[in-house]
Amino acid sequence: MQEIQDFKSKTQEIISRLQEEFSSLRADQANPGLVENILVEYYGTPTPLKQVGSIGIADARTLVISPWSRDTIPDIEKAINKHGNGLTAQSDSEVVRIKIPSLNNERRQQIIKQINEKAEQARIAVRRLRDQIREQIKDINIEDDKFKGLKDLDVASEDVNQEIEKVRENKEKQIME
Repeated sequence: MQEIQDFKSKTQEIISRLQEEFSSLRADQANPGLVENILVEYYGTPTPLKQVGSIGIADARTLVISPWSRDTIPDIEKAINKHGNGLTAQSDSEVVRIKIPSLNNERRQQIIKQINEKAEQARIAVRRLRDQIREQIKDINIEDDKFKGLKDLDVASEDVNQEIEKVRENKEKQIME
């Protein structure tokens, strides 16, 4: 049934977006996802950091950003320090270094709260999508197809919610380590 296939493909987009959002929530180790989408003023245009330089991992607690143009180093440093995710950048003439501080218990709880909020937003998006697809299925004239479609939609919806919960639990576990 096409409606169920549409539902599954759109819910995969929701899960992918959730995982991308989770990657920007920091754990206790260096990860380029922490900073790659921070917007940097690049020649007057807000540009994601991943487009103005390469982001590498120097060690377990240090990220190194090598900008394509050295002129952008102060702008990169300013954007990271201003972002408000608890990271501070330091630069030399060629690269920007970001030391990842250890998470304290209070900060861990704040991050877990953000994780739960983002997971709930994903569940709400799935619920809205399910309601839209349910209306499409109810318009089907053949009763058997309608019944099967609604049943398949409920099963697919439950599967997606379980996957969202699994992604949420994994990120929470990563933060608590």
